Amino acid sequence: LVDDDPESRETLQQILVLRGFQVDIAPDGKDALALYRMDLHDAVLCDVSMPVMNGLQLARAIRARNPGAKIALLTGWGSDVADGERGLGDEVFQKPIEVDAVARFLERKEPGGVGQAARAG
Repeated sequence: LVDDDPESRETLQQILVLRGFQVDIAPDGKDALALYRMDLHDAVLCDVSMPVMNGLQLARAIRARNPGAKIALLTGWGSDVADGERGLGDEVFQKPIEVDAVARFLERKEPGGVGQAARAG
């Protein structure tokens, strides 16, 4: 789970842990990329608008390492993700996050969904 807003990151982490997921967290894409291991992380949930390395840059970097990675983009603004960039994520979730939808995404065995966007990291 990657989000530069500590409150959003910690709240979503706590909710997902209560639902039985193991969640690693990072405050930006650079730290998340350093943590990411395809043998350890089943999915990546990343905010789109972050400093240092944004969510779209992170998604590109993870896809370069693991083209089959399951990635969801989180955005507070629909315009944060242009039509041509939606394919970087298997799902795009608008904030405030609908936790049931995120849980369904994490429980899916295969990527695929809205944007052609378990253990979360």
